[in-house]
Amino acid sequence: MKKKVCFTAVQRFGLLQIISAGLRLSVCLSLCFLIQACVETKEVEVGGPESPIGPKMDNVRFEVDNQPDLNPGNTLWLKRGEELVAKWDTYTLIHRSPGAMCSFESYTGPTPACWKCEYCPDDHTTPFCDRDPQAIIPRGTVTASPNIIFYNEFIATNEPTLLGSPSLYEGCPSSINFKFAPKGRKTIQMLAPELASYNPHPNDIKNRVALVDKKVFAIEPGLTETTIYKLKPHTDTNIMSIWYKFDDSIYLTDSGGRSVKAVWDDNFSKNLRVSKVRILKGKLCPDPANNGYKPCINPQTGRFILVDETPVIPRFITYFPNYIETNSAADGQTCYAQGTSDGGIDITMCDSDNNSATATDEYTVTPTYSEQNPTNFLTWFVAFAPGSAPSLAIDETLAIEFTIEVIP
Repeated sequence: MKKKVCFTAVQRFGLLQIISAGLRLSVCLSLCFLIQACVETKEVEVGGPESPIGPKMDNVRFEVDNQPDLNPGNTLWLKRGEELVAKWDTYTLIHRSPGAMCSFESYTGPTPACWKCEYCPDDHTTPFCDRDPQAIIPRGTVTASPNIIFYNEFIATNEPTLLGSPSLYEGCPSSINFKFAPKGRKTIQMLAPELASYNPHPNDIKNRVALVDKKVFAIEPGLTETTIYKLKPHTDTNIMSIWYKFDDSIYLTDSGGRSVKAVWDDNFSKNLRVSKVRILKGKLCPDPANNGYKPCINPQTGRFILVDETPVIPRFITYFPNYIETNSAADGQTCYAQGTSDGGIDITMCDSDNNSATATDEYTVTPTYSEQNPTNFLTWFVAFAPGSAPSLAIDETLAIEFTIEVIP
């Protein structure tokens, strides 16, 4: 069954019209002061000949509340209780007369058949249409609202749970935005509104177009989570050590030639930190299609894991913000291994000068940035003394494991 979308046609009256309309218009004018406009309503079927084109929504995203400078990440790690905010910069529809052929690609301006409405206008106050009379979707129109859903434990084959449906205005800049606090491990999506012309199955929420798709880990205070990343060999200008490196692999390049990450694979709330780092050796998974081996993936989380892992002890680790190939890994912030039984290196009590008696340097970092600058991506390096690097079989690799905790 097709659903209805209610539109409001805002009529404007000139001064002479108001004077000549007499008592009948004075009644309407009184009503206008109460409801802000004299309105004429009509109903339009979703998917019907009068349904709008769009919406075109730019920069649709989830932000960690009160952390607007946090770089976007495909997976977000939060302190439990922290809220995500649903935002978009624009919400634009092209409205049309019955049967009219309209599109964003061919739109050059308003006509009697096609006109465009901005629901996040530049002044961030009231919607604006480029034709009069205007067709403004009322704030409470359910089919114009994006839907926010989640799946438990990253398994999208289950039935989703609806978190909420912010109105088309709630994600606009300077609006009071829709917020929610995820719990545990979730896949969270923002789905296109039901009226979206690009939805292949508008009435089926599981097959709606996903505008944003995030994995979220929400960590309880007092508890920890671990995350592991594959290391790769690194050739450095400092030849006194055998080096391995972890970094994110999808980069853009800015005008200065520096590698800059547009969307990081993972990012972490400013209320989290790395407490411990371990270097692990383990097995890869067979890859019969390519007659080789490939990283193993946890089917529950979709994340990299090692098989038959064992800790190895490096000489030290370093991290380097905004690393480029002309830098030396040895110039990064250094923490020496401390001889613990599990191979863990305590970042909150770092031995930065190879003297365990003075291992008191407390650093607040996440796997992706340090507290000094959340937009400078960190590259991590692992150094082994010559002759002490572990030997690796063809099906083995090294990985770096971070233990993540809530900052006390």
